[in-house]
Amino acid sequence: MAIPIRTGIRKLREEGIGPFTARTCQYLGLPVWNTITSRYPTGTNVFEREWDLLIVLDSGRVDAFREVAESTVLPEEIGQIRSVGSASSEWTLQTFREEFRDEIEKTALVTRNGWPDHVLAENLHNDEENFESQSQRGFPNWSPVSSDAFAHYERIQSVANQDDRIHPQSSHVPHILTDRAISIARREEFDRMILWYMMPHYKFIADALDWTPGEHSIEELMDGLEPTRHLRPEEESYGPARRGEVSAEKVRELYVANLRLVLEYIEVLLENVDAERVVISADHGEAHGEKGVWSHPFGWPFAPVKTVPWAETTATDEETYEPRYEALEREVNQEEQKQILKDLGYL
Repeated sequence: MAIPIRTGIRKLREEGIGPFTARTCQYLGLPVWNTITSRYPTGTNVFEREWDLLIVLDSGRVDAFREVAESTVLPEEIGQIRSVGSASSEWTLQTFREEFRDEIEKTALVTRNGWPDHVLAENLHNDEENFESQSQRGFPNWSPVSSDAFAHYERIQSVANQDDRIHPQSSHVPHILTDRAISIARREEFDRMILWYMMPHYKFIADALDWTPGEHSIEELMDGLEPTRHLRPEEESYGPARRGEVSAEKVRELYVANLRLVLEYIEVLLENVDAERVVISADHGEAHGEKGVWSHPFGWPFAPVKTVPWAETTATDEETYEPRYEALEREVNQEEQKQILKDLGYL
């Protein structure tokens, strides 16, 4: 108990009463939440909806989607659903459940997010020494499939190919994920395909790149944009915002810029694959200070963390891009894995 108490005191001192109260409620409520929702999930499972290609953006806010829809590849009408999770690990556990195995076995998953590996391949939600122990609190009964249940499963790992990072301080690689998705979609046929990008999740790299919205060719985007400076503290985490060092408005600007950037890669994707029913959505929402909450705590049942966009469109392969990246072979080592999780705020 000493460690949680010390952590709570530190949170109160560094972040204030709002975040402290939110974290305390989450800590006390998780055992009950996990025990109930692992058996009776809340929200809409994406396999209950109709789509051929599902594009999952990490940490998607409905209001931000609607704000940028007119000037991006997004359709004008942005719907919304309630997610089955408020964090990537929870969304993975609740989405790829045994009850949807028949659909999963006909689905390709290409992901930059590492949680499918941790949950579906490494079974870390059942590991008592798991670095992400929130999923174990209470008496949960998670029932995810394994990664080999998919028709095709591929994790994109930036650390295995350092030269292809867009920014040296970030592992976001939307160009590599887009490239691999186009290659796989053209080479094989699946009933369904899921592409899971890590953006607009921080780190917020858009303003630290040689990038102007709408002014770059496909080749320039897919080569990987050049970094122009180091990331500022508010671009690396929500810490400065929690401490009141930067405004929520500034954080929102950085977040929206990251969203606009990843949508340019999705535009490349949509003109280089065939899919009659495309949905652009998110694994979970993102809090920007509402009720003292920042980011997307595990097991947090309130909007805007649990509400995600649902934007429907189509894709036609116009062959404007020829893939050139190969599947990465080297696995991340333990130190690299820890660094990725640290960068994402999990450690």
